[in-house]
Amino acid sequence: MTFRPCDDSESRVAFAVSRNVGTAVERNRIRRRLRAILQELDRESETLPPPGDLLVRVTGPLEGWSHVELRTTMIDLLLLVSK
Repeated sequence: MTFRPCDDSESRVAFAVSRNVGTAVERNRIRRRLRAILQELDRESETLPPPGDLLVRVTGPLEGWSHVELRTTMIDLLLLVSK
């Protein structure tokens, strides 16, 4: 995960999911799951970094991960990035 702060009032998020992760269907499913988690965190105003550009890079399969595992990992990564 990479974060670049900026002066805009809104954040932008991009997902880079490697082909090693799986088929296009699997990669799109991962993007949707991660996007939903970030939307949840945004609604809860929890651990989101200040406005800026955020790149979420996935290089390994996440199909077996539960929602809770993905969410806690995203929170941990966001806390690291916002320091």
